[in-house]
Amino acid sequence: MPLLFVDGWGWHVLGWAVATFGAAALLILATLADTRRRASAWYLGRDGLVRALRLGTVVLALLAAGAHAWLFADWFSRLEVFA
Repeated sequence: MPLLFVDGWGWHVLGWAVATFGAAALLILATLADTRRRASAWYLGRDGLVRALRLGTVVLALLAAGAHAWLFADWFSRLEVFA
């Protein structure tokens, strides 16, 4: 999200990539950890919490990726080629 406040097309592309792949990495790691925990005899199911955290991650990632995509499109549309 801090990359939203930096101007330049490269920063917006980087922000989009970080939001997209960072969220995917977080979801993969969380799913792997949850799968390992479910295999334990001491597992206390908290499906609501896990589902809420996953949904929150996806929503934040979509908002960040969408914001960076919009900022990149806005920058691109202002090029002199289109004037």
